[in-house]
Amino acid sequence: MKEAQGDLFEQVCDAVVIPTNGVVLRGGAAVMGLGVALRALQTWPGIGFTLGRLLRERGNNVHVIFGGSPARPTRVVSFPTKHDWRDPSDLRLIARSAGQLVQSADVCGWTRICLPRVGCGAGGLMWHDVKATLAPILDDRFVVVSRESPA
Repeated sequence: MKEAQGDLFEQVCDAVVIPTNGVVLRGGAAVMGLGVALRALQTWPGIGFTLGRLLRERGNNVHVIFGGSPARPTRVVSFPTKHDWRDPSDLRLIARSAGQLVQSADVCGWTRICLPRVGCGAGGLMWHDVKATLAPILDDRFVVVSRESPA
């Protein structure tokens, strides 16, 4: 796992990872109300409904929310850090999601996957704890992008 400073949404990568939770609203959209998830919702209208459908059909797991296109080759991938948006992020769920993300990268042949410091914003976790959880799972294809200097 590598670390970089910058804007997650401006990275050149095969997949950009969005921290998510498992809650789907009555109208069918996934709850994406804070942080990186909210920015994704604002960047890609309709992503909340696509994720909501995937959560209902396949559960709170890593999902390719949508694939790339010639105009924008980056895939957008969910990464569950919480079961419910009201709860703090869960290191066990983060470890499980990291394993699923590695499997997706292997199957899809991704060579550069960018993600934020998952669980450290609205999730309330400290980066050093999350980093210790992710480091044994994520290899050098994975780049954790932060607006802060890597530590």
